[in-house]
Amino acid sequence: MLQDLDHPERRTRARQRIASACELYLCATGETCAGILRSLDFGGARVKISSRSIVLSGRVQLRSRTQDHGTFRVVWQNGQEIGLQALIV
Repeated sequence: MLQDLDHPERRTRARQRIASACELYLCATGETCAGILRSLDFGGARVKISSRSIVLSGRVQLRSRTQDHGTFRVVWQNGQEIGLQALIV
């Protein structure tokens, strides 16, 4: 039987849950994609994109109504949900 110590949590702190309209700017193509910012912290973000058919990859800029959150790298996508890793530019 496996113990909890054998499989530590990937994240030491839970991300703060939010639901705010946002826009992703795809650096490679210059296109934009609307979404909902689900969580955000210093290391990354989770976004639900509005399009069901778009597949994102590479670098994106994340913008909300109140501010520009910086440049991120798409690290995973599961349907409309994407995970972003913060990049230091």
